[in-house]
Amino acid sequence: MSGMSGGGPEGAAVPPGRVVAGRYRLLEQLGRGGMGVVWRARDEVLDREVAVKEVRAPAGLLDHEIRQLYVRLEREARAAARIAHPHVVTVFDVASDEGRPWIVMELVRGLSLADALQAEGPLPPAHAAHIGAGVLAALRGAHAAGVLHRDVKPGNVLLANDGRVVLTDFGIATVEGSSALTRTGELVGSPEFLAPERALGHPPGPASDLWSLGVTLYATVEGVSPFRQDTPLSTMRAVVDQQLPAPVRAGALAPVLEGLLRKDPALRLGAAEAEDMLRVVARGGTVSGAGAPPGPARMARPLTPLPELDAEAARALVETDDAVRTSAEELHLAAAQLGDAAVRPFAEAVAYARSELADAFRLRQALDDAPYEDEEIRRRTLDEICSHCTSANRRLDAESASFDVLRGLRDNAAGILARAEAAAEDLAPRVTTAEGALHVLAGHCTATALAAVARHPAEARDRLSFATAALAEARRALAAGDGDGAA
Repeated sequence: MSGMSGGGPEGAAVPPGRVVAGRYRLLEQLGRGGMGVVWRARDEVLDREVAVKEVRAPAGLLDHEIRQLYVRLEREARAAARIAHPHVVTVFDVASDEGRPWIVMELVRGLSLADALQAEGPLPPAHAAHIGAGVLAALRGAHAAGVLHRDVKPGNVLLANDGRVVLTDFGIATVEGSSALTRTGELVGSPEFLAPERALGHPPGPASDLWSLGVTLYATVEGVSPFRQDTPLSTMRAVVDQQLPAPVRAGALAPVLEGLLRKDPALRLGAAEAEDMLRVVARGGTVSGAGAPPGPARMARPLTPLPELDAEAARALVETDDAVRTSAEELHLAAAQLGDAAVRPFAEAVAYARSELADAFRLRQALDDAPYEDEEIRRRTLDEICSHCTSANRRLDAESASFDVLRGLRDNAAGILARAEAAAEDLAPRVTTAEGALHVLAGHCTATALAAVARHPAEARDRLSFATAALAEARRALAAGDGDGAA
């Protein structure tokens, strides 16, 4: 069958050590799928490690179909390379070797969301919302650049070791999945994450990616995909016809799931509103049901002039950076005096704020490195920078009150201890029993009051009050004893 693809480059296994396009040396396989293999590789020109996707056409395609596939793949990968966003895996190059495209990408060290779910099970709603906000920010950046993902799923969401949430396989994912390519209609994507309009054969749009995000988040908190059936065909039928199973573990995330998983894309929750809701849930807040899509009667609020918005984003970065640095210094001092257990909530708040600030700085850097000519894209990026900074400050503020209580208890305990030691030093030459009593009191402040601050702040208040009263009683007794001339 001369027109069919068989052996040759498509059928031969590629060994480690091979150099692709005279530049990228393949080191080890990181993953394998129906459309090829992802390698860890070294860019021998820039001396850095990268991820290289070896693309392999599905078996059984005609030669002209393979050529069309590769041309489209190269075009979509180059489109994905235009997306400069901290939550999108960076495409460095589209190399050609032996007639096939090889996609060279940023090497993200970490786990996929699918791997994390398999290892840990369902995630708490706030954690899932944090991941969803990162994915949604990536989708908004891609949609603004005219790129659709079309295969958002846990396997394409990377949880990086540096704390980033990274969406991978833009463009590349459009030819992957268990329904990767058909001879008619070219249905692409994984059936259980496919939007109803796509299952019905309608053209995809940004709302289709939002549906897939909704299914991903549902699976993240519930542990099961809502429409998965035994076969791809029955799964797509369920996507179109079956009602969304009521979530039982979603908690505050439930209104977001309901809004993203509306069958009619025109009624689906919008990207901006969904991201706002996800960030609220990620901070531990609650949201009401998603509103209806904007209608003709809704009036747009006046836009902030772009120079003012740019200055506002710059101020927000500086102020948030100062707040995070100050909070980190206070955390270090408090942990040394009170113990890690006492300051754990504040430590989590500082870590969250650092992550949000890092995302804001990455957006700022991306904006500086490749300024968007489109004013709307630039405006959205600046808004997102401000949003990350606001989220960081709100989380720090939310924990500051309880941290102030701990800090006050620490200072109070230290003050009582200092007074007790001073009294003991002053009275020791005259009253041996008082010296012993005050040393016991000092030990009480040190061993119990300060320890109690680290464990139970309310109990610490009681013990500190007792210590204060005991110190006053000792002083009164000593004063009375001096008046009588008795020791």
